[in-house]
Amino acid sequence: MLRKAVGDSLASRGVKVAIGEKDVGYEVRCGYPTAFDRDYTRDLGVGAVRCLLDGHSSALITRQSGAIVPIPFDEIVDPATGRARVRQVDTASDSYRNALALQERITAEDLADAAMLARIAEAANLSPDEAKRRYAPL
Repeated sequence: MLRKAVGDSLASRGVKVAIGEKDVGYEVRCGYPTAFDRDYTRDLGVGAVRCLLDGHSSALITRQSGAIVPIPFDEIVDPATGRARVRQVDTASDSYRNALALQERITAEDLADAAMLARIAEAANLSPDEAKRRYAPL
């Protein structure tokens, strides 16, 4: 559904694109994995192996305050819905702020700056008014 919506939206602006599926991780930041990415994934992998060797399974492996903490799925899943409970992100943490700083986003300030809005509109093949309407909800 998303692939079709994006394809249709781009086609209406004269942009031809082929969209495939891909599981993404660090590359969503458009860069090579950092030392943090390597350490984090190594720690999670080692934590998963240790969890299994300790005779446990069915757990989400997490890193909390530098420690590997397996969380059993039965503590994560809401028995009424069968879905994972929402885990909140600490938006005041250094990790969150650092990850956010590595992302490219359109902000309200970008849309208020005529020169930046013009660059965004040009990149999206939209008029400045169309770009503002399209990206303002973000």
